[in-house]
Amino acid sequence: MKLRWSSLFWVYIGCILAIHGFIFWQSRQLIREGFPDFSIYYSAGWVARHGLSDHFYDDTTRFEVQQQFAGRVKQFRDPLPFTHPAFEAWYFAPFSNFSFLSAYILWDVANLFLLAIGIWLMRPYLEYFAKFSILKGVLVSLAFFPIFFCLLQGQDAILIFFVYACAYVFLRHQRYVAAGIVLALGLFKFHLIAPFVLLALFWRERKLWYGFVPASLALGVVSLAMVGTQGIFNYPRFVLALETEMSGSEKIPAGMPSLRGLLYLMSPSGWNTRPLLLMLCLSLLAFTAWKTCQALAENEFDFAFSLALLASALVGYHVVSYDLSMLLIPLALISDQLLRRTDHSFSRKSLMVVVGILFFSPLQLLLSLRYKDFALMALVVLFLFFGIASQIASDRTTGETS
Repeated sequence: MKLRWSSLFWVYIGCILAIHGFIFWQSRQLIREGFPDFSIYYSAGWVARHGLSDHFYDDTTRFEVQQQFAGRVKQFRDPLPFTHPAFEAWYFAPFSNFSFLSAYILWDVANLFLLAIGIWLMRPYLEYFAKFSILKGVLVSLAFFPIFFCLLQGQDAILIFFVYACAYVFLRHQRYVAAGIVLALGLFKFHLIAPFVLLALFWRERKLWYGFVPASLALGVVSLAMVGTQGIFNYPRFVLALETEMSGSEKIPAGMPSLRGLLYLMSPSGWNTRPLLLMLCLSLLAFTAWKTCQALAENEFDFAFSLALLASALVGYHVVSYDLSMLLIPLALISDQLLRRTDHSFSRKSLMVVVGILFFSPLQLLLSLRYKDFALMALVVLFLFFGIASQIASDRTTGETS
């Protein structure tokens, strides 16, 4: 029976990979023409490498660069927005030495390499999955829709997965300064890093800040040197103006698997949801701080780390489908614990169903590419979040009883 379930699992993974491969193949012409999101980072890397960083948030300069390799894309009638801090451009500057297609391929290869290293780093802490080879781990990861979509778009979300994988290992070994430095390197998506670091305040691990704060300041200095004082002050207004514009005509929040996306879908048209969203996010963070401290007191670091990561995704203000790539870590940690347990409780079965839904790529493909309502996936993430929280409560009760 065990062999049968194992065979069915790999058949399923093979089918999902075949679907993903087919979509890649069907997208090959669009990739050649410069349609993927990677064009945003390629342009930013080109601007940084040619010493034009003082025009970094200037639409005209970036549009001229963009037209050199994506001029045939009819949808790109305006410059593509680079909404991340300027220092990230240097991550892509080496790739801008190549043609767009070559750079796109090299970037995806680099992402696969980071994915493999991240899995290798996590492997010693996954008792059940330790028997999996790195290759098998990568194949399972590629069946996870956010990872696949990140590679298809040439996005930077796998970098965040790698940052959190390194942070997990450092925190497990109580190397808090190193963990802080690594987390700072992920501040190009500060909305996914800041909530986690804020939660770490409640863990009383002050040494994390000894690494995080100096590294953050160093990256701030790099950005300042690139865009100047005016660029630094213009950046928040640029991002907020773009968020307001996208929330209106393009209905971008409907694609966000977060509290913001859910609230956008559920609220009547014209409602000002920002005060309610702020209250919900603060409440979730407060609850997470309480539960993670409880988990750490019970030596359940994996539960604490997973909850903090899930909360960071849920409260992030601009979270899209590929940003859930970082959830591969809590999914691996929780799945490993569930597969090692022999009980048949309702909570265990429920969590396994939730993990299965998150790995059911056809549903996510429909929500993302057809219906444009990927925000509904936030419900699944919430179920996983509260499922893990309930496990902390049940483990604590069991310990007190015994």
